[in-house]
Amino acid sequence: DVCSSDLALVALASASGGVVASLLQGFAQPVMLAQGAAIYVLAFAFYGLTTIAVGALARDNADAQNLARPMFAVLLAVFFTSMASAFGAHGLAWLVYLPPFTPFMLLLQPQPAGVALPALAILAAAAILAGWGAVRSLRLAPAGPLFPRRSRRLKAS
Repeated sequence: DVCSSDLALVALASASGGVVASLLQGFAQPVMLAQGAAIYVLAFAFYGLTTIAVGALARDNADAQNLARPMFAVLLAVFFTSMASAFGAHGLAWLVYLPPFTPFMLLLQPQPAGVALPALAILAAAAILAGWGAVRSLRLAPAGPLFPRRSRRLKAS
């Protein structure tokens, strides 16, 4: 029975306290689970496709590491800025609309639907743009051992 399992989760969550309690209470709210899943999928797509786009431009491992450093520096800055916002830093709420910040800001400070839905739409658009950039980067990528270029044979006339 769905109702009794929800009640059991809430009862268990209220009795245990702490992080476990908040996680179990989340399972009793399917809308929050769906929103969390959407955030994770869109964040994975955005950051993953951005990494592919940057990595495709590298000629070798050293070049890939040099290209990845600025991207991970931005990721760390985003993470710590989002943590500061979650712990009370004022004036950072607008960052929810910037795609690199969106997943962290929404997970650390759940927003009403009027804020979360447009922010997720912007993140989805950014993921699509990152996918386009990844495809374009892979087409322009230098030939290497993993992606050798195929020679085009001219048709005999």
